[in-house]
Amino acid sequence: VNPMQFDRPEDLARYPRTLQEDCEKLNKRKVDLVFAPSVKEIYPNGTETHTYVDVPGLSTMLEGAS
Repeated sequence: VNPMQFDRPEDLARYPRTLQEDCEKLNKRKVDLVFAPSVKEIYPNGTETHTYVDVPGLSTMLEGAS
C-alpha cells in the first residue's frame, strides 16, 4: 500500500492489506513474480522527501481532482 496515495492517515490505516490473499489469487493465474516492496524500500528517506510533479491542466483531472 502506497502511503503517498492517502491524504488522511486514518484512510491509510483503514485500507485493507491483503498481500497473502492477492498472491494466492495470482498463483492460481500462474503469475511467476510479485514485486511488493516495503514502504522503507520505496522511500528510504521517508515519505516526506519525495518529488512532486504538477502538470497544469492535468494535475487537477481524474485522480488529481480529489
